[in-house]
Parts: sequence; C-alpha cells; structure tokens
Amino acid sequence: MDNILDHRLRGIARAIAARKVRGILPSRSGGGARWGDAGGYVQASVALVVRPEPRNLEVLLIKRAPRAGDPWSGHMALPGGRRDVQDPDPLSTAMRETLEEVGIDLRTTGTPLGALDEVQPLDAGVPPLVISPFAFSVPTGTAATPNVEVDAALWIPLRELTDPAARAEHLHPFADGTSLRFPALSCRGHTVWGLTYRVLSQFLQLAAPNAEARG
Repeated sequence: MDNILDHRLRGIARAIAARKVRGILPSRSGGGARWGDAGGYVQASVALVVRPEPRNLEVLLIKRAPRAGDPWSGHMALPGGRRDVQDPDPLSTAMRETLEEVGIDLRTTGTPLGALDEVQPLDAGVPPLVISPFAFSVPTGTAATPNVEVDAALWIPLRELTDPAARAEHLHPFADGTSLRFPALSCRGHTVWGLTYRVLSQFLQLAAPNAEARG
C-alpha cells in the first residue's frame, strides 16, 4: 500500500515488529490467538486504525451506541467485536468488524502495522473476554461511516492524545457497591478508559516518537 511509504508509519511498524507480543490465550499464530484454542475465554479483536495527515497521524476512535445489556454501551472504543465462527483468525475479525462498524475495508485499503498485546477486562462482572488488538494504517483522507452500533466516529491527532493535558481519571462503580479510579484520556469532551485506554496506551508509547511530520 502506498500509505506505508510514509516515514512515520514505517517507524511505527518497525517499533511494533521489534517487540514480543504478550498473549493471554493459550496459543498464538501469525500475531494472534488460534481460533478454537481459547481456554474458556470469549475471543474478540479490535482495530487501531491510523491515517497519516500532513501535520500529524490520526487515530480512529468510536463512541458505541447505547444498547441494553452491553457493558460497554456508550463507551469510547476502537472498531471491533467478538469472533464470528466464520472468521479464520483474529486479524480477520478485526477487519470484518471495522468494515461493519465504520465502513472502512481494511482488506483493500489498509496496511497492517502489527499486533499489540492481548487485553482482558479487569471487572469480574463482565464475560471472560480476551481481545486481540491489531494496528493498521489507511490512506490520507479516509472517511469513517458509522453503522447503527456506533454513535460517532472521531479522528484524533496523536499529539492530542499524548498531550499531558489529556491525562485524566475515570471513577468506575462496581456491582458490589465499590468504585475504583482508573487512568484515562480526555479528548474532545470524551473520556477514554478501560480496555481501549490500555490498547491505546500500548500504541502511543510506540507511535509517539514517529507521529510528527518532518520539517
């Protein structure tokens, strides 16, 4: 893909390739867990989609539409979802869900940048879920078209997410009546925390040195 020629994206792809992906599921194949060997976990994947703009790289975040029974209803998130039985691998799940949720066909317009560490919810009240994150780049000017599962799609420059002013906390109540504060990011009136914060934090550590345009 032409967009991988951008020096910033090359730098990120090298940084991701240089690290060892930490997994939770019993086995990994091609940067993700092998379907059917989940050790009792529900499997899901997300796509961290980056587009290069002249002054900075931008990350796609979505706000999930309110939905009864969904523990992540209304949260800021990355495009993604649970494995479909027809998905041959975690990467395919990430690409399929991205096409369904925001209309971006990563098979034809995306360039894989690499896999990030698997994550799982810390809240015992949600399903035993393991999420396999994958980073992709898409061409400059790529647009997102949300479906009914998504309230909004926002392209956020990395410089906004790495700005110290974006650091925040989220107070999360649990079913037992207790609550805990979690690290978060505040951007454009939204709070990013939990699983999305953890995946995004991985990526930002690798991407920040490569995010700004030269010259």
